[in-house]
Amino acid sequence: KKSLVSYLYIGKPKKVPEFGTEPKIHANDVFVETKNLIQWVNTEKSKLDEVDRDAVTISLKVDVEAKRGLIADVETELRKANARRILYSANQKLDL
Repeated sequence: KKSLVSYLYIGKPKKVPEFGTEPKIHANDVFVETKNLIQWVNTEKSKLDEVDRDAVTISLKVDVEAKRGLIADVETELRKANARRILYSANQKLDL
């Protein structure tokens, strides 16, 4: 079910002067700190029927230039929130 997938984007903000150049976590049109990911997961789960809450899947769309440390921090927080189904995807740089 598509409704069981929630998306997190990790990468540099497009509006650099306003938000800086460091990679950030973006969820539901807002920036999220790693410490707030458990709350975000619980909010996403609360939108689902009770029987589907354990079947939620987090799709991580990660910029290829994002640091592995930030991704590891996100994974740790997702584990604490009992969101253990994770899909990974990354944008590739193409040298044409």
